[in-house]
Amino acid sequence: MQDDNARFVRGGKRYTRPTGCKRYAIKVSQNQSDKKWLGCNGDAEEWPVAYHGTNEINGYEITKNGFDLTKCKRFLFGEGIYCTPDPKTALLYAKEYIYQGKKNYLILQTRVNPKTMQIVKAADFNGLGEYWLVPEGDHIRPYGICVFPVI
Repeated sequence: MQDDNARFVRGGKRYTRPTGCKRYAIKVSQNQSDKKWLGCNGDAEEWPVAYHGTNEINGYEITKNGFDLTKCKRFLFGEGIYCTPDPKTALLYAKEYIYQGKKNYLILQTRVNPKTMQIVKAADFNGLGEYWLVPEGDHIRPYGICVFPVI
């Protein structure tokens, strides 16, 4: 995918596409009848995109059951789920796994509730390293799995 340096916005925040991966869509629960949070047209109820680096097993559990704060272990900037608007930063927290003899990393593509998420660390000069904290598990919703090959 070539974006030719195009800028994208979701939920009022810059959206960086996860280039270089194989992306799989997650079927969003039928219980979430209001899907405005998943929009991409600038609607006021749209949520920004964030990424969460994880391992294969946790990724599977999160896609089935959502984020569970009781399973979190590190709370450097406060209690909640940590994510980032930058897929390269999320890759720093992804764990390598092997599928069909090939090494991969997995990150989840999510949307976060802009009313409750906090920026706890700003990006550095390369745009990397920004961290968001989401205080409640149901305020971060996975909708994509991004599988990056280990190079």
